Amino acid sequence: MSNANRFSHIDALRGIAALLVIWLHVSEVFVRISPETAAQGTTFYDVAWSVDAGKIGVVIFFSCNALLNIFAIILCPLPPCREFSN
Repeated sequence: MSNANRFSHIDALRGIAALLVIWLHVSEVFVRISPETAAQGTTFYDVAWSVDAGKIGVVIFFSCNALLNIFAIILCPLPPCREFSN
């Protein structure tokens, strides 16, 4: 898709979804690696797990990708597969 056909709001949503997954993984690493951090409190980790940030992020990310792929197929006047088969 060209820049004129980009959906910036969906790209932003994909970015937020990726950040949710990163949040979960980073909080897991800090709790496991650093006993000092775990001793001071695991709020960052607890919130990520209570919200279930990782699963929500993965679902949103792949849903946005599927939507963008559908729009790419619909909006492309001559998809490469059709051009290749001719």
